[in-house]
Amino acid sequence: GSKLTELDQGFSGGILSGSFNPIHQGHIGLAKLASKILNSATAFEISVTNVDKDPLDSEEVNRRISQFNKNETTFLTSAPLFSQKSEIFKNSTFIIGNDTAVRLMDPKYYENSIDTMYESLKIIQDNGCEFLVAGRLQDSNFKTVLDVSIPENFTSMFREIPEDQFRIDLSSTELRKNKTG
Repeated sequence: GSKLTELDQGFSGGILSGSFNPIHQGHIGLAKLASKILNSATAFEISVTNVDKDPLDSEEVNRRISQFNKNETTFLTSAPLFSQKSEIFKNSTFIIGNDTAVRLMDPKYYENSIDTMYESLKIIQDNGCEFLVAGRLQDSNFKTVLDVSIPENFTSMFREIPEDQFRIDLSSTELRKNKTG
């Protein structure tokens, strides 16, 4: 399996966060492309705690980690929020899909408080972190970060991966459905 890197070694580069249930070619292709764009290593991060789901048990954590091969760096955190991730991975670039960028700008995820949303984005910014955003197919429209309304103070933190560089219409949710269906 992959080596789990101790966080205190510090890591600066690309961070691809996800539940990786399962990991698929979209994740792997995105990580490779991000490394090229950023000219740095890209690591995978699995948060054992998730805002919308129950915490993962150790068996499930091991199952997900075992999907990565040994030359991939994989981090386990208990930081479901990007503001928390940015404290751990200072000066890194989070590689996210457009759907995640939309959620980052949705006050619903901040107890319906725009102020809390701004504070959270400010923490990420102060920690020197940025976002590299891949487009996603949403309701049969391909959406990019340009479709997300980002408050002016924070637009410089978001970089688009153009559709002609990356487009894979895969999702773990769909893959799970097809496997069981």
